[in-house]
Amino acid sequence: ENIARAAIAEKIPRLLVISSGAVTKPDSFGFKVTNLFARGIMGLKLEGENRLRALYASSAPPGVTYTILRPGGLSNDKGLGVSGLELNQKDTIIGEISRVDVAATAVAAVGAAEAADVTFEVYEIGRRTPLQKEFPEKSGMERRAGTWGEMFKGLMKDSALSV
Repeated sequence: ENIARAAIAEKIPRLLVISSGAVTKPDSFGFKVTNLFARGIMGLKLEGENRLRALYASSAPPGVTYTILRPGGLSNDKGLGVSGLELNQKDTIIGEISRVDVAATAVAAVGAAEAADVTFEVYEIGRRTPLQKEFPEKSGMERRAGTWGEMFKGLMKDSALSV
């Protein structure tokens, strides 16, 4: 929250925050496993996301935006690049992703107009699975593409979603 306040005060065009997939689903395996290694971290991440969104909605001037990136489980594997990844929203699909691909996604998102004031999940296509067994295989919000520009097109703004 303090960083968001400073970014708004300094009129930094984009603040990108890396959070976690499963952060909104406390009954999910991903939430429980992450919390096991860092007690309470998932609740703190969600609280931070929510405070950031509220702060930007109430006090950010035009052109001062944020992006919240929620990667799946992290691996040290070689990156697959944009064509091997999927973006999603609403926190119902999860999967593993290399740290290299998380970094590439962050760099691409920070400069993409379509990723302004947006929260999204990212994971490898071949490692995707519903976050909980009762969730469908497809969320209807999947984004796949061969370029970052195409990948970010169609993302829904947080103000249009209940994130």
